[in-house]
Amino acid sequence: MDASTFVDYLSKNLPHVTVTKANDTSAQYTLEVAPNLLITLLSEEMFLFFDIQLGKKPPTADKEVFLQWLAGANYLRQGTGNAYLCLTPKTNIIHLKSSAPSDTPLIHLKDHLEMFCNYAEYWKQTLTNYK
Repeated sequence: MDASTFVDYLSKNLPHVTVTKANDTSAQYTLEVAPNLLITLLSEEMFLFFDIQLGKKPPTADKEVFLQWLAGANYLRQGTGNAYLCLTPKTNIIHLKSSAPSDTPLIHLKDHLEMFCNYAEYWKQTLTNYK
């Protein structure tokens, strides 16, 4: 299954999700689940990839200490719901990323998206409160 099949399923079962296709030739979509939750969905080979920008590294945070904090959150992916947090080096933007095999049943992909959104909201709030 590709991203377009999942997007069709979402539009029928979750009408509040707004879907935008990146362009006619790519398998990339933006899912607006809520005003502050814009998820990039990308289909490549045998996986669907989910990505959301959570915000920038707090400017007062020591980079090394902050990276250790992210690594702790990523440990065994327990604090991220099997997703992972990463920091884009040049822009200091923090992402939450996840993937699912493309042969995952649609209902389970919907559950995966819901869990991903819940963790994204949690980490956005956690980063806002980071000291």
